[in-house]
Amino acid sequence: MQFNKAFDDFTARKAGILGELGLVCIVGSVAYGTNIPGKSDLDIRGWAFGSLDTLLGYKGDFEQLEDKTSDIVLYSLKKYIRLLVNNNPNCLESLGLNEEFYLFKSPAMEELMANLDRIISSKISQTIGGYARQQLGRLQSLNRKGDAIESVAIDTTHTVLTDRLKRDIIVRVTNRRDDWHEEGELRAELLTDISGLTLKEVSDVTERMKILTLNYNKLDARNRKVDEAHMNKHAMHICRLLLFGSDILKTGQVRTCMTQDHDLLMSIRNGEFQEPNGLYGEKFDKLVAECEKRFGEAKATTKLRSEPDMEWINKFQVRVLKEKVMEMI
Repeated sequence: MQFNKAFDDFTARKAGILGELGLVCIVGSVAYGTNIPGKSDLDIRGWAFGSLDTLLGYKGDFEQLEDKTSDIVLYSLKKYIRLLVNNNPNCLESLGLNEEFYLFKSPAMEELMANLDRIISSKISQTIGGYARQQLGRLQSLNRKGDAIESVAIDTTHTVLTDRLKRDIIVRVTNRRDDWHEEGELRAELLTDISGLTLKEVSDVTERMKILTLNYNKLDARNRKVDEAHMNKHAMHICRLLLFGSDILKTGQVRTCMTQDHDLLMSIRNGEFQEPNGLYGEKFDKLVAECEKRFGEAKATTKLRSEPDMEWINKFQVRVLKEKVMEMI
């Protein structure tokens, strides 16, 4: 089997550990249908049976192998099944990809997929719901970071001006376009009113203000860079997780490609729910609340089993690995 050079080189180096492959697939934004052509990475996931040494040797089985540079992660079959039993969101995605994203599926993987109803359970309301809440917390933390940058800039500028001029000077942040026209980029700017100053007072504060403005612009640019690179995508994935989980709870099926909610998710990724200052406010909060409501309704009416069928799963794992060992002896 040959996929791409990075993957082939990686598996060749790890062949003594991996043994035969059981699944190779493309996951992430490309599989969700929310990728931006030319900008999204290609994430490859899968699992392997393990070599005879890892299955029977004294060192024991491997858990997972990864190449972070090439975004490749391969689990052992045992860990892959354990993640599925725990309804891990990242692993569940591999059960419901569009067919073109499966680069290789072994008969064992086909059997797992055919018995989806024995594996997934209402536990996903805890795993997917919990993961979404965790990601929302991270986004809120980034929001607070942006607010903190503005607060520090205002306080510092106010202190310097008041100290130098011996009077209380109001400082605030406003949003202006760089070229003062509608087409210009909207960005945060420090604004203060120092009208009525003498020439000497202007001279005293000018150099200090240059330094403060330069430092604020650096902080603002750094924060905006984080926003542009990560925050819209991060916000989109919060909603994607809740909608993905809602669909599984409602239908009992795993559909990784977000066809039904594609336009909504892309509007988030394209920044339509972001405030002019690069942060997230009431508009996005309302959207998350709607997604959470949909998730809660699906959870209340789901017909999924309460626990995976552990008896079947255990027999499957023992049988498949026993057959694989017999092939290699």
